[in-house]
Amino acid sequence: MRMCAVLFSLLLTVVFVSTLAAAEIDYIQFTNIELNLFHMLLMGDVMDMGSGLVFDFNTGNLLWHIGARVQYLEGFGLAGEAGVGFIFDATYESNAEFVQIIPISSWTVGNIRYTEYERIEGTCPAAFLHVLEAGLKPHYLATEGYNWESTFSDLIFYGGYRFASFYSEFAPTQEFEVQLHALVGLTGRYEVDYGTETRDDGRVAFGIEAGAKWYILHINIAYYDGFFYMDYAFRLPITIM
Repeated sequence: MRMCAVLFSLLLTVVFVSTLAAAEIDYIQFTNIELNLFHMLLMGDVMDMGSGLVFDFNTGNLLWHIGARVQYLEGFGLAGEAGVGFIFDATYESNAEFVQIIPISSWTVGNIRYTEYERIEGTCPAAFLHVLEAGLKPHYLATEGYNWESTFSDLIFYGGYRFASFYSEFAPTQEFEVQLHALVGLTGRYEVDYGTETRDDGRVAFGIEAGAKWYILHINIAYYDGFFYMDYAFRLPITIM
């Protein structure tokens, strides 16, 4: 309860300070839809693959974030995230320059694969945002083997800084994002190993994560509760302004 009170107080402080700092910015309305393909997960000694979908949209100086992912290769997993950010600095350009690199054909000669790409240049509306954000990341992952199974279901709170850029054209090479978050989690873990059961429920765990997006690539790296975590994916972003 004390941890929840501290997080709630921090959230209220961020709301107040960010609203004052952002009061003079004229915000543009946008919605970003991102499909994550071939989403790979490395968590401890578990490796899995999945797919996901992410939405970002703003209402004034509030940036809302909702995402979900399913893992299906080695076990079954569901991961979600939902949060809100407070835009304390923003720049909007109606004619931002962009470049698209799009594959249009491919062929194989012997053991060598060739791909032809098309380069498209132009201008479009774009948004560049500095954000303080906080939210939740519930995570469920179940794996099993011969006389062995485990379940990971931590509820993770995150908070920190995010820079995001959104272009109204599909997947420009200039689109870039970075984020840095502190993590506070409530553990929910169960394991059976040759009949021996162990539980780890309700313990408070801490960590830190850093993420980046560029063009069609996404990567997120974290150190949480003593283990290394990474997920990366190929993404297809579409922004409507």
